[in-house]
Amino acid sequence: MPGKPVPDAYVEATVPFLSAQVTAMVRLQQITGMRSGEVTIMRGRDIDTAGKVWVYTPATHQTEHHGHAIYLGPKAQELVRPFLKADLTAYLFDPRDAVKAHNEKRRRERKTPMTPSQAGRRPKLRPRRTPKDHYTSES
Repeated sequence: MPGKPVPDAYVEATVPFLSAQVTAMVRLQQITGMRSGEVTIMRGRDIDTAGKVWVYTPATHQTEHHGHAIYLGPKAQELVRPFLKADLTAYLFDPRDAVKAHNEKRRRERKTPMTPSQAGRRPKLRPRRTPKDHYTSES
């Protein structure tokens, strides 16, 4: 039995708490109806930007034996464009970019000045968890 879409009110309530990457992925799914597995693996090389309507052909997907393509109109293009990268093999929605933006925002909005010992800290050599190069449908 197929799942039902999440009510728009629930989506709108969560969007203010999402990163720019996840917000764009959610909006893309709303506009295009693509599956979460398809939106998380988007790469520049999979998008044909030649025409007025862009065509996204996922590298792998659930219905690839049918020759599946997703059409990206002006609204979808507006969502995707900020995430296009010079490296066409890179995933558009990179969690590492989200973590970097989050940390920069926290630094900008800091209420107290940074102490010298905080400023002198080096990042851990082998942290327990590091963001991957793309989201998954489970993330």
